[in-house]
Amino acid sequence: MLSPNRIKYLKSLHLKKYRQKYSHFLVEGNKIVNEFLKHNFELKELLLNKNEAREFREVDPSKITFVTAEILQKITAFKTRQDVIAVFSFKNNKLPIDFNQSILVLDGINDPSNLGALIRIAAWYNIKQIVCSEKVVDEYNPKTIAASMGNLSQTNIFRGNLLEILKGYPHTIYACTLKGRSIYTIKRDKKRAICLVIGSESHGISDELLAGLPIMMEITIPKLADVESLNAAVAAGIVIDRLIE
Repeated sequence: MLSPNRIKYLKSLHLKKYRQKYSHFLVEGNKIVNEFLKHNFELKELLLNKNEAREFREVDPSKITFVTAEILQKITAFKTRQDVIAVFSFKNNKLPIDFNQSILVLDGINDPSNLGALIRIAAWYNIKQIVCSEKVVDEYNPKTIAASMGNLSQTNIFRGNLLEILKGYPHTIYACTLKGRSIYTIKRDKKRAICLVIGSESHGISDELLAGLPIMMEITIPKLADVESLNAAVAAGIVIDRLIE
């Protein structure tokens, strides 16, 4: 059994301030936990129902705690209980990023599920580097991890001043805006990696960032009806597919 203090600590990891305090985060669900194990995140503790033990035979037994379904229900961040919850340590990705590999740049994405979907889309197209402004929601948010379907485990997330990080980028940076050129008119060297900037659905890319990006081209997805905007993740998927085809 877990002590009340231990349960309190685990539940505190639902909140960003405590994740940052301890440098730990929760991952829920058999499949997603295995993705983080496979990609060598440091496991601190694995809590599971005994029925799941067979799935984690290669995990150090000293890091496994068997708990009841009722305890897992107390710890989970979701309404639907999982039979496996893991505690992992943060992975610190160090700058600089690799300008020879594709980069997804995010400015002001504040919905955790949206960020998770963006991570999942990037992984599908083999984009391993995502650069986030400080206003982007925490990637270790439980909803982000769940929406990414574990693909956060194989994605390098960098945070900081976007203009500083991208300073010196040698190729065209594509910025998705409502006023840009149609993506269907863009001609580019398909052998070259891409750098794409996506902003929030409500505010788009900040004027400061648009003004300061080196070698920047604004692009857009032409709309065929009178609608306000696309979901940021949907827009990113369409544009990435077109640029990488």
